[in-house]
Amino acid sequence: FLPSTAGLDAYKLYDAARFSGKTVEVTAGTVLEKVLGVTGIFFTFLIALPFGISIFGDNATAVAAITVPIATGVIGGLLVVLWFPGLVQWVIENIPIPGKLRLQGLVIRISNASAAYRDKKVLVLLLSFGVHFTTAAMYYFMAIAVGAGAKAVFWPIVFGSAIQIFATVIGPTIGGMGIREAAQALTIGGLIGVGPAILSATLGFWVGEFPTIFG
Repeated sequence: FLPSTAGLDAYKLYDAARFSGKTVEVTAGTVLEKVLGVTGIFFTFLIALPFGISIFGDNATAVAAITVPIATGVIGGLLVVLWFPGLVQWVIENIPIPGKLRLQGLVIRISNASAAYRDKKVLVLLLSFGVHFTTAAMYYFMAIAVGAGAKAVFWPIVFGSAIQIFATVIGPTIGGMGIREAAQALTIGGLIGVGPAILSATLGFWVGEFPTIFG
């Protein structure tokens, strides 16, 4: 039971490094994927928030006041680390850290391996946002499919699903199972009913996974 896809990522690192013989480059690709993934989730959250925050009722203003600065700060921090690795190198060089020389060499190699994406900042961010936004939107259509009917409203479900996706990333589960359903029930259960919320979450996950079987 590990957070999100940590176990899968560990195996992927081992498998790709074994075949390519380039452990650092494989690590850089995984780090880049994770940073952009979390960024895409938070972008989806922020874009859907003005239209879907109503699911929190009287607490909507308080939720927005707390979460918007946090989400914005996380996005900014992740992008600084990703696109300006010189800042990370400066920290390593100027702050006493155990194993500094070895860590510094690793950071520089990861930075060089990620350099291919530096001129494609907008593209990779748009792709990351697109992946997570369309995943959240898929849960809206799944809610309709399981009988939510007129109760299913696009933006509140997309907003709630963005929260649910983030919950599966940080929760210690197998592929987010359990947390996905609980988070969906807590966020949009009041809108479409707890049953449809849980059912749309679990079926949405399997529908989303099915195409990946074919690569």
